[in-house]
Amino acid sequence: MLRKLLDVFGFLRFVLRRWTEDRCPQIAASLTYTTLLALVPVFAIGVAMLSSLPFFEQIMVRLKVFLLLNLVPELAGKIIVEYMEPFARNAARVTGISFGALFVMGVGMMWAVDRSLNTIWRVRRNRPWPISILAYVALLAIGPILVGISVTVTTYLLTLSAGVTDVPKDFRPYLLKVAPIAVSSFAFFLAYQIVPHRRVPWTHALAGGFVAALLFEAMKEIFAYYVAKVPTYSLVYGTFATIPLFLIWVYFSWLVILFGAEITVSIGYLHGALWKRVSSPGARFRDVVELGRLLVHAKGQAVEFQDLQKAAAIPSDQLEDALHHLVDAGVVKQEGKHGFLLARRPEEISLGDLYRAVIAPGARLEPEEWVGYEGEIGDVIDQFQALLNRPLAALRDSMPPEDAASGR
Repeated sequence: MLRKLLDVFGFLRFVLRRWTEDRCPQIAASLTYTTLLALVPVFAIGVAMLSSLPFFEQIMVRLKVFLLLNLVPELAGKIIVEYMEPFARNAARVTGISFGALFVMGVGMMWAVDRSLNTIWRVRRNRPWPISILAYVALLAIGPILVGISVTVTTYLLTLSAGVTDVPKDFRPYLLKVAPIAVSSFAFFLAYQIVPHRRVPWTHALAGGFVAALLFEAMKEIFAYYVAKVPTYSLVYGTFATIPLFLIWVYFSWLVILFGAEITVSIGYLHGALWKRVSSPGARFRDVVELGRLLVHAKGQAVEFQDLQKAAAIPSDQLEDALHHLVDAGVVKQEGKHGFLLARRPEEISLGDLYRAVIAPGARLEPEEWVGYEGEIGDVIDQFQALLNRPLAALRDSMPPEDAASGR
């Protein structure tokens, strides 16, 4: 029991260490500024696209209810009364060049979010620009429809909890709490599943989304209590208090979203206690040698990504990066969507090829560079060079083929 508890605390330290390494507080601050600039353009695009629909007024009413559910009530009320309705009337008349400028700002916001989440997943190869732009444009086009569906579901659940429809009275308070968590969990799940340019298991994205939704609801309660009990901002800023409170709310919202992303990534390190591994060039070289050995024993057959990850016990993000480097170096080739096999015969590939592909691209140990080094240093250099010159075929006898085939 004590060991499991220590493992839980150790895993949380691992998550917080990644949180610090990825500079999540700084990223949240940057995204807050980006959100402040792009929130109005994105809202204007949505209003402009939906204003011609016959049920536009119903969507606006439901959006107000959605804001009341997901923002601090006092803050949401001021936003709705003072800003939302007049802005919606003006945004509906936006056309031509103005709409194009707003569209560009909306794409810029999505690019910033995309880059930030991919930083957490340690993505070193971003999607090609044409694909990214098409995805952003598609999201801006269908986004208002998705928001409309989301707020419709949320308000329907709210009517259930309020007793408008036939729901047992004892269940209404629970439904009122569950509805925002369910909607937020689904939204975070989609973000963690779709945005990263990585293989993200849906179970990991679902768990991370649920954690983020719980933290989001807890933050909402704490923030509401703070606004009600500590009137510092109202005393200092007066009628302008809504602005700093809104900025603080957006900042903490991004902190929650980024922490949920870190949880989603870190879940992949739970299997085999991979979070305890020390990341170093030596460890990465050992991992890539293990990959070479597994592919040698596959005897020219493609091995699925998940089978390699399970057999080699390598974190999925590190395995994906290693395979990309090996493919670029011509050592490994990809077959199908998730299959990998050696690109040449094992006798034609050396351990040095693996080393140069993953650890030190282009690096070579030239004998003339070490002239004058005798004794132990010279012996170590000679031994290391001899190791790098060994062909992958030499690994054929290092593990029984049945073990490799079974994924152990």
